[in-house]
Amino acid sequence: MSQAGPQANGPASPSGKYIDGIDPDDPEYIKNLQRPAEVKEDLQQMENRSRVKLVLNSQAFKEELEAVVEEQLQSGPYPAGLIALQQITDLLLPNAKGTYGGLARAASVIPINDLRGVESLGFAKGEKLLRCKLAALYRIVDLCGWSHGIFNHIS
Repeated sequence: MSQAGPQANGPASPSGKYIDGIDPDDPEYIKNLQRPAEVKEDLQQMENRSRVKLVLNSQAFKEELEAVVEEQLQSGPYPAGLIALQQITDLLLPNAKGTYGGLARAASVIPINDLRGVESLGFAKGEKLLRCKLAALYRIVDLCGWSHGIFNHIS
């Protein structure tokens, strides 16, 4: 059985080797050989980004995304995916059951070092460090139950 047109995949040369199809005098081939690896990687990333941009801007993707959002909204306030995520979180994160070293563990922990972004620019490094230490001290006092009663001041 003979083929009338060129092959879509595989070697185009009659000998069947890829290297036979390369012209070493081709200016595009020479330019590609001299191009640094970083530039080649940047070009490949630009090509990948253009593909992603094409998919994200497509009407089919928009319609499919809208259908998924509608389905999640119609499934009620607690969709199955959210419940499964909550169960995984409960398994992986420390919960309120049990104690560690006499301290009760909280179900959710609020970060102490939470100064980020524009907020943190207003503080010097030493001031941020002191704020973190003070917040840690208040957390320990609260976890140990020392903040109850009339003498609950830190000095």
